[in-house]
Amino acid sequence: MLEWIESTNLSIAIREGGLPYPIIGGVHLLAIALFGGMLLATDLRLLGWVMTYRPFSYVWYLLRPWKRVGFVVVVATGLLLVWAEPVRLYGSPSFWVKMALFALVGVHALVFRAKVYGHPEQLDAGNGAVLGLVDAPVRNRSGGKVKSRRSRTTAQKESQRWLDGTVRAGEALAAARSITGVSDRESDIYEHFVRCPDNMHLIVRACQNRRIETNDEEQMGLLFAHVDSLPEQGRFTVEIPAAPGRAGRTGELAVRFSRIQLRRPLHGASDLPPTITLTIVDIRETSAADGEKPIHWRLLTTHSVTRLADAQRIVGLYRMRWVIEEYFHTIKTAGFNIEQADIAEPGVMIKLVAAVAVAAVTVMQLVKGRDGTTDQSLLEAFEPADQPILEAVSARLEGKTARQQNPHPKGSLAFAAWVIARLGGWTGYYDKPGPKTMRRGLDDFQRIKYGSTLRLQNV
Repeated sequence: MLEWIESTNLSIAIREGGLPYPIIGGVHLLAIALFGGMLLATDLRLLGWVMTYRPFSYVWYLLRPWKRVGFVVVVATGLLLVWAEPVRLYGSPSFWVKMALFALVGVHALVFRAKVYGHPEQLDAGNGAVLGLVDAPVRNRSGGKVKSRRSRTTAQKESQRWLDGTVRAGEALAAARSITGVSDRESDIYEHFVRCPDNMHLIVRACQNRRIETNDEEQMGLLFAHVDSLPEQGRFTVEIPAAPGRAGRTGELAVRFSRIQLRRPLHGASDLPPTITLTIVDIRETSAADGEKPIHWRLLTTHSVTRLADAQRIVGLYRMRWVIEEYFHTIKTAGFNIEQADIAEPGVMIKLVAAVAVAAVTVMQLVKGRDGTTDQSLLEAFEPADQPILEAVSARLEGKTARQQNPHPKGSLAFAAWVIARLGGWTGYYDKPGPKTMRRGLDDFQRIKYGSTLRLQNV
């Protein structure tokens, strides 16, 4: 068989033609370099060693076409080279080493395709760690009936909090590589985009069917009609978590996006620019079963969106808005039940709300860091003097079985979370400790900490 292949006209032409063999060999080597280089760049970005200023999904989708081109050219030119000298290559040990390495690359691709590359946008949101509060103003409503909404400026409305929060985030996080404020429909305010600091980006779920600039000066365009007319620009899948009344599912999302110019509102915005340029990203679920309400998000953003990977990043960032819902849930029924506080004095209530706001962040840090996935230090939620107390309590709480041992390294937030959860009543066997358990555990830890400072003269 090999001798027959070697005697064919194609084999002879490549082998003895002078130029064909070295040209094919050179292209083959270049294709190997292209394919291997794209694989290496993707894996290094996955490890966080290179191109960290770009989301992983952006890098993956950017390099994927080049990997495919490189792979196809490698296979095509490789087959031609084997066809030219099948007998010699069959007996060459280096050829079989090369084939073995090529097989390993194939295994690598199959494993990563199933485990990682199937949903690359899911790796863009970081580790989900809660770092802390940027700002926590507490407002108390006072006075009687106010003027109509349209006759008031933004500064005269509660909506001003969105603008103030964005400015404060830009100041407090000025050293960050990138800052994005994510908010729901209540913050869809024209002035919110206009006053956005230069070091901030915004992602806001559209609420208003705003007027937009069109190519036809005589025709007034509306945002929702415009986005509905856009062609679909791709699809991807996401995991939609379970919620009350809804089972978790895998959803297929259709994506549309476009650069737009929003027109200034007709009321209360005469001092603002006549237009502002943003990007609209429209997300619609196409796979919802009968009886399920499909996802439909219209997201306005200051981020540039020019390809599907950019749109996926916007979706990933917007989905992190759920953290604020978890935060409010922790402040309310899941943790501190602040709505049950029977306090009539506004000043006292404001102090309680401020204290709970800070404590709820610590509870969320412990819940999110309980498995060690956030890779945070204990010092992000506790004081340095707390560490020896936590280690001593951990030693007292550990049992004889493996599941009753603290599996996390000392000094990590996960180590502290295990201790606090055990103090809060978690046995180490069933379910995972939630906000209520962590809140109870924190209460007990503060008592233990206070007790460790007592001396005989204090009693």
